[in-house]
Amino acid sequence: MEASVLSLRGLTTVFDLPGGPATAVDGVDLDLQAGETVALVGESGSGKTMAALSCLGLTPPPGRVAGGSILFKGRELAGLAEEEYRRIRGRHLSMIFQEPMTALNPVFTVGEQIAEGLRLHLGLSPREAMERAAGLLAEVGIPNPARRAASYPHELSGGMRQRVIIAMALACGPDAVLADEPTTALDVTIQAEILDLLGRLQDERGMAVLLITHDLGVVAQSARRAAVMYAGRVVERGAVDDLFREPLHPYTRGLLTSLPRLDAPGARLTPIAGAVPDIAALPSGCHFHPRCPHAFARCRAEVPPAFGDARRGARCWLLAPGSAA
Repeated sequence: MEASVLSLRGLTTVFDLPGGPATAVDGVDLDLQAGETVALVGESGSGKTMAALSCLGLTPPPGRVAGGSILFKGRELAGLAEEEYRRIRGRHLSMIFQEPMTALNPVFTVGEQIAEGLRLHLGLSPREAMERAAGLLAEVGIPNPARRAASYPHELSGGMRQRVIIAMALACGPDAVLADEPTTALDVTIQAEILDLLGRLQDERGMAVLLITHDLGVVAQSARRAAVMYAGRVVERGAVDDLFREPLHPYTRGLLTSLPRLDAPGARLTPIAGAVPDIAALPSGCHFHPRCPHAFARCRAEVPPAFGDARRGARCWLLAPGSAA
């Protein structure tokens, strides 16, 4: 296997709360290679976004990276000084944020916001940066880019704002992009356009993409490999085709059975009972055991290891040799 652009080993992020440290990301291992899309899948609250923010040194206080390794092109980012992180963020490793109206500054034009990174990281003059910003808006499919560059975020539609966020993330030619639910707030037609746009730009630029999503349809359309996350832990990993055809973890099976199927119209859906636990009150053992229909005593008492190998496996005691479940 070729060297990874981004490699996480045992990444652990905690929040120092009055009642003690609460673990939001728990020992996550993940590899992302040049030119590929890997999906990080799970419900809201599973730790997906926090894992991405940890990679970028953007963990909100009182959160902190408490352990593990974040290797980016062979360089360790865990514990890196903020000044050094600023040289990497946006230039080599960037993020497409979930909500454009939160990520964009309402008092600056979108052109100015794209141009800022070009000036800081590439040393372009203000005029050169604005011209390049307009070119990027054209590249992401925004019509009349020179005029739109002078627009404020509230003057653009949701789909256009998301394209602006993509233009900002790609402006300096990063090696890897962390895309956090890039289509969640958009209607189905615009979702498809945004995913097609990301795929085309990835092919043209050869960048790696970590696609953070709860939408298995997006995973099937866009990713080659996937890691399924639950309550801070990666509970299953493998090729997308394998996960859909033969899911190993009960949580992955639950996600799939809660979706409508084209080959079974009208079939009753089976939702996963309960909700993702609060990180301040995580269950013992396997975090999924209170919601799992197959849980047995060992699930409640012991944390399951990762069974399988680096390409395909899951954290579930049902996979243990000689399991009596």
